[in-house]
Amino acid sequence: MLSDRIIVILILVPIGTGLIVAGGWPLTAGLLVFALGAAVEFAALWRRTGVQVPAVLLCGGVAALILLRQLSGFDHAGLAVTALIVPKNLGYAGIAG
Repeated sequence: MLSDRIIVILILVPIGTGLIVAGGWPLTAGLLVFALGAAVEFAALWRRTGVQVPAVLLCGGVAALILLRQLSGFDHAGLAVTALIVPKNLGYAGIAG
């Protein structure tokens, strides 16, 4: 419904603007909330099609990358992505999980 979308916009735009203006950790916390919500919804969409998405790994990866950006500016992004991908690949191979 259009009225629902307008209400959401009227609520989220001031919050988002305030977080952007504040920057730093408040912005990071806001990004975490929105990105984790999106990750949970993404996993739920896949589950409805019968695909089992590891929601814990997905949410952990989202949180790790956002926090890594705040802490080190992606200086160690390759290591973080590898640490998130390898355990799941081991699970597909039947070695772990």
